Amino acid sequence: MGVISNNVNFLFLKSDFELYTKQKDSDTLIILDAYLPFVVDYLEESKIKNVIITSLSDYLPESNRHLFDDPSGLPKKLREIFDNKEKQYACMQKIPTLTDIRFVKLSDVIELGRQNMMPLYRGPVDIERDICYSYTSGTTGKPKCIVYKEISANAFLEMHAGLDTKDYVGERVFQVIPLTHATGERVSGYLP
Repeated sequence: MGVISNNVNFLFLKSDFELYTKQKDSDTLIILDAYLPFVVDYLEESKIKNVIITSLSDYLPESNRHLFDDPSGLPKKLREIFDNKEKQYACMQKIPTLTDIRFVKLSDVIELGRQNMMPLYRGPVDIERDICYSYTSGTTGKPKCIVYKEISANAFLEMHAGLDTKDYVGERVFQVIPLTHATGERVSGYLP
């Protein structure tokens, strides 16, 4: 699609939101609904124009979509995020005041994608093109940026999945799932 994915570890959402948005000229934020209360106060000052809100059920099979309806069974650290009604209510009150930002549910984006037959953008092939910025703290507690290029995405997939990508470029999806109270990230790569 010609975009660069700017992946953020949850631990850095509050303290470094400006770094991920203003300095990187980000215009679209894809965020889990439970994490939105942590950044909603910073949205107005950012360059964000679109917020795509996801929920855990978006990532689960149909038969398991109910698993997080009642967060009381979650571990305490997760309940602080997924069962914080005061923060979630304050967030819902703030959203209508952000008139320059479009809020969309991921499920609506997926449905629109199913209905749309428009071909994907195909730009010039460039194996050195930046496709993803990923932030990690390592042992320092301060975010450092790792730059993935098309060629490094292939190397990542070849190393972990044993695939021969044959220098494939484009139409690849990176999904980064932050582990809530950890510094690492679990990364999944999908090829068509």
